[in-house]
Amino acid sequence: MLKSKYRDLLQVSFTDIRQRSILAGSATALVFPRLTRAAAKPLVAPIKLIGHRVTIGVNIGGMGGSFAIDSGGAMSLINESVARDLGLPEAGDLRIGVTGTPVLHQIFVAPELTIGAVIVQHHVRFVAVPGAVLGDGIAGSISSGLLTTRPCLLDFDALQWCVWNDSRPTFTGYTRFQALAVDTKPGVSPMITAEAQVNGTPVRCVIDTGGESFVRLNRSMAEHLDLWTDARPYAPVAQGGRIVRVDTLSFGGVLFERPLALLLSTDRNTNISDGLIGLPTLRRFNIGFDLDADALWLRQNSLPATDYRYALSGLAVSKIDRGLRVDDVGSQSPAADTGLIPGDIIETSEPANVIRQLNASAEAEVTFRVQRGASRRVVTLRMLEYL
Repeated sequence: MLKSKYRDLLQVSFTDIRQRSILAGSATALVFPRLTRAAAKPLVAPIKLIGHRVTIGVNIGGMGGSFAIDSGGAMSLINESVARDLGLPEAGDLRIGVTGTPVLHQIFVAPELTIGAVIVQHHVRFVAVPGAVLGDGIAGSISSGLLTTRPCLLDFDALQWCVWNDSRPTFTGYTRFQALAVDTKPGVSPMITAEAQVNGTPVRCVIDTGGESFVRLNRSMAEHLDLWTDARPYAPVAQGGRIVRVDTLSFGGVLFERPLALLLSTDRNTNISDGLIGLPTLRRFNIGFDLDADALWLRQNSLPATDYRYALSGLAVSKIDRGLRVDDVGSQSPAADTGLIPGDIIETSEPANVIRQLNASAEAEVTFRVQRGASRRVVTLRMLEYL
């Protein structure tokens, strides 16, 4: 059984679901005939915003849970403990970079699942991940095929996902923007790409409802835009990345001023994109997906801006035997002002507690002893919003 925090208690009878089913596809794709008729009423399922995720109810074996809608996901994911609780059969493993570096992940198969109580899919493969990858209360994620196979709408005002099974909507009041569903490799869902502008420069982006940043840029594009420079204040993040403020982000006909941008230390998917647009930006629009017509339909909605946090200390650290090693120090950060440099050692027997303090809110302070070579000194850091 699913643990209580994953349960949505959908409990829809299989008879009702099958009568309304619009899906009986493969493990990785939702396959339907091409649409020709004018718009009829869509099938409608409720969605929720949970943290930095947009979720939909998924029912597996009579038990329901919240699954993230991941338009940037090539494959669907499941919390490994949830898969084992459900007794899903294993189907080998796969080396894939879910959070960056490719590692082996177990594959589980759901013989049958329902999505939003309106879609049935059989023999669905899930890549198993630790629960921390998805976030608290999220049992899994559904890949981009949910949004690319049929015309559909993510309506954040009404908190609904609408899908047109055998017709095409008109999206009255929406503005059309060109978008492409790009097949990256056989057996996985396509990536949705569209254009944005960062500091006035066109940038081809993956449309990623699973992305936690306003905008993410590959290292090569960040360098092209003169964003990857120590002269610009930045907050270091894992795997050598940086968070900076860009002057402007333009997407969907809306200009966002001084949003935070995540810069990767390397490049990803450069054959199809320069980066991605994440949920903090996408949730500001109601979004119609009609990839058969190479189109996104956008209308700005009533949702307020959301936060995207960075470490106000300006430090990136990693655990070692003696405490924490300083991996990077952000330019013009509180940590830089104290003279900390990469390679310094923060001596502590409670590294998790220090990491929590380094990510505290503005004006909080943390004091610790720092070793550099044979010398030691005491440092006090005050958290500041310096970007």
